[in-house]
Amino acid sequence: VTMLLMYDMPLQRNIVVRHIGTWRPATTAMLLCVSCTVLEAACASAPHSPALDEYPRGVSGQTTVVYYDVHGRTVEELRADMERLGPKIDGASYVGETGSPMRWGWRTRSMGGASCTIHDVTVSVSAQIMLPRWTPPTDAEPGLAAEWKRFVDAVEAHEAGHKDISAKAAREIIDRVQGLSAPCSQIDTRG
Repeated sequence: VTMLLMYDMPLQRNIVVRHIGTWRPATTAMLLCVSCTVLEAACASAPHSPALDEYPRGVSGQTTVVYYDVHGRTVEELRADMERLGPKIDGASYVGETGSPMRWGWRTRSMGGASCTIHDVTVSVSAQIMLPRWTPPTDAEPGLAAEWKRFVDAVEAHEAGHKDISAKAAREIIDRVQGLSAPCSQIDTRG
């Protein structure tokens, strides 16, 4: 069974299941044991990708990944657990979520008279990503552990894209604000 998920949409509408191949019982048992043994440690610990911690030059950033544990032996059981336990937004269930609040500040320098310029602009992003985590049981559907890894990697990459949008916006704030000049009374001093 292959699990295809469209993680941009509410969970109620995002699971498509397609069946592939025919499994023989002996092959299924052997593959199941091998894949569960190999993938169990990887799925249980679920370290996040180092790319989640990358931020543009000059942007201070930190990414925290929070996992919610799901259980199941089949695609349908996993889908139901993700719908039940995953993040909710406006009543819709999602498999992942990213929040990236920003803080910024700057210093001002008097340019003589009443004119000031902005310098030392700082922006920090504190991203928090929520992802599902699953430890395959010994009786999981054949091939499900490998398909889960592919799915979770895709969801993580998708959520990292949301973090990257915030990180790029933070860099743009620095680029646009650094060096601006105005009357000192019109510039809010932050930092």
